[in-house]
Amino acid sequence: MNYSTWQKWLWSQLPRGWFNPSGPIINAIINGVATATAQSSSDLQFVQNQTRIATATGEYLDLCSVDYLGFGNLPRRAGEPDASFRSRIQFWVLRELGTRQALIDVLTEITGNVPVVFEPIRDAQYFDSCYLDYNAQMGSYDFPYSFLISIQRPNVALLAHSYAFDNSYLDYNAYFGGDPTSEITDAELMQAVALVCPAGITAVVNIVSGPIPTVPTVNA
Repeated sequence: MNYSTWQKWLWSQLPRGWFNPSGPIINAIINGVATATAQSSSDLQFVQNQTRIATATGEYLDLCSVDYLGFGNLPRRAGEPDASFRSRIQFWVLRELGTRQALIDVLTEITGNVPVVFEPIRDAQYFDSCYLDYNAQMGSYDFPYSFLISIQRPNVALLAHSYAFDNSYLDYNAYFGGDPTSEITDAELMQAVALVCPAGITAVVNIVSGPIPTVPTVNA
C-alpha cells in the first residue's frame, strides 16, 4: 500500500471523536507512521519481486542468471533491457539439456538451421577398415564422450571458422521478437553448445556461413 492508503487506514483505526483531524501532533504521528510503513511495504514488494525471474529487474535479474545457469554462462548483453534478458534466461531454464537431441533442438531454434552432429563412436560407416570411401565418416573407439558438430550461422555474411573446447551461453534474440540474424555471434553459438553439453564432453565445433554438406551415416 502507498502512503495515502496507509494514512487513511491509520485514521480509520482511531476511536472516533478522540482526536482532532486537523491537530498538528496527531497528524505528525499519523504521517510519520504512514511514511515509514509505506516505505517498508514498498521495500518488501521490491524484495519479493527480485526473488522470481518473471519479476526481477536490474542487477537482481543478472543474479538470477548466475543462480540458475552459472557464473558467466549467460551474461547480459551491453545495454540489453530486462525484458529481453529475462526471455533468454527463461529459454534456458526451461530447456532440455545434456542430450544429443537437446543440442540439435537448441541450435535449430537459435539459427533456423539444423546442425550436423557426428559422434565417432556412434555415427560411422567404417571402424578400423582398410577401405574408406571418400564420402564416408571414419569412426573410432579411441574418442569416447566426444563429438563433432557443424553449425550454420543465421547470418551468411561471415567466413567459416572452426573451434574446439573441453566442456567447461548463448545469446538468443529470435524468441523475444528480434531479428535472429542480427545479434547471434560465433562466440554465443559456442556458449550454447557448452551450456547444453554435460560435463566431461569434448566437442569440436565447425561454424559455417553456407549450407552444411551432409554425409550419409550408419548408426552403430
